[in-house]
Amino acid sequence: MQLRNHPKILLQWPPKRSSSFASTYAGADPLQLPSEIPEAAILRGVKDCPPLSPSNKIQWLTLITDQGEGTERDTARIITTDYPIFHQHLLQTLQVSLGMSLREIGDLKIDF
Repeated sequence: MQLRNHPKILLQWPPKRSSSFASTYAGADPLQLPSEIPEAAILRGVKDCPPLSPSNKIQWLTLITDQGEGTERDTARIITTDYPIFHQHLLQTLQVSLGMSLREIGDLKIDF
């Protein structure tokens, strides 16, 4: 299955900018969230982030792209469900995908 369509990845592909993630947890209307990072963006780095709280088991990965100037404009979040093994598999997949576009990453086959 393509990464962009995987059921363990919440929200849509391409991922939203980081500020949209914070707005979601502040109770913002999802229709008012900032735009997606373009699929032509190049992945420059990936960071693992812990759940927000012990009761909230949703995890996410922060993607750093070439679409900004070292600010939140160049980052996006992939939200994953409570499957730590899948989360680690996705992290490893993204770490070896540095230099690829978000379009290419979204097209990757994830057999998990």
